[in-house]
Amino acid sequence: MRDPEENRGENKSFSEGSLKFEWLNSEEAAKFLRISVKALRNMTSNGQLPYYKLGRRNRYRKDELETLLRSQKRGQYGN
Repeated sequence: MRDPEENRGENKSFSEGSLKFEWLNSEEAAKFLRISVKALRNMTSNGQLPYYKLGRRNRYRKDELETLLRSQKRGQYGN
């Protein structure tokens, strides 16, 4: 039986005022970050990733994951 929370192919976004958030489930977040779901869960439980609980499921805001990636920059381009 298909999990009703796993709405694949549907736009999962939420508007708050003029801001629009795109929500990802664990599989989608892992794919976006190009890591395994297990690594995502480890990072979540270690407090390295921001997440939200919806029942027993974790949800991730795509904009927060993008911000996290940008904040982890190492090195410089060009010398």
